[in-house]
Amino acid sequence: MAAARPTLIVCEQTGHWASAIRRLFSPAAPAAVRAASEDTASAEETGTERQDRLVATPKIRHGDDALAADYRIIETRTTENCLSELARSPAALVAVELSGDTRERALELLSTIAERYPAASAVVLADRRMRSYEWIARELGAIHFVASPRQLAPLATIAGKRWKRFRPSSDASQENERSVEEIWRSLPWG
Repeated sequence: MAAARPTLIVCEQTGHWASAIRRLFSPAAPAAVRAASEDTASAEETGTERQDRLVATPKIRHGDDALAADYRIIETRTTENCLSELARSPAALVAVELSGDTRERALELLSTIAERYPAASAVVLADRRMRSYEWIARELGAIHFVASPRQLAPLATIAGKRWKRFRPSSDASQENERSVEEIWRSLPWG
């Protein structure tokens, strides 16, 4: 049986964050990053400018992060659309934009996700001016808070680990079939 692709729902008004996330989760990202780091700086580019360009390039490093490239990314522009998509994929990872314009709706959405969809996880994509809302967002259930597109790399790790934890595997089903006695014997004090 083929496993369903994991879902990342991005709820924002502009598409700015979704675009950055698509670049981050692109299977081509690691090769592009390697190529950029191996090239030499141009004559006009200073070391600081080159470093800024490389830091701004989203990266998927290795291991669990590679699983993030398998995510199906769905963009929504309203809370209602986000909840509708979440109803279709109740174990989705949800990225919620938090800005001055969306503050009340975003915080309410975080609360709703935590109440209605216990298998879902939420991350906050915040405007830099909204950094003071990080702990409120975490209280409402956010597992990660990002205040700059340059800080998106940990999102790939979170997504990869989350998918690894929730995806169905043949090993997991075999583990469930083990008897209590077998498990007890495998324990170090058993």
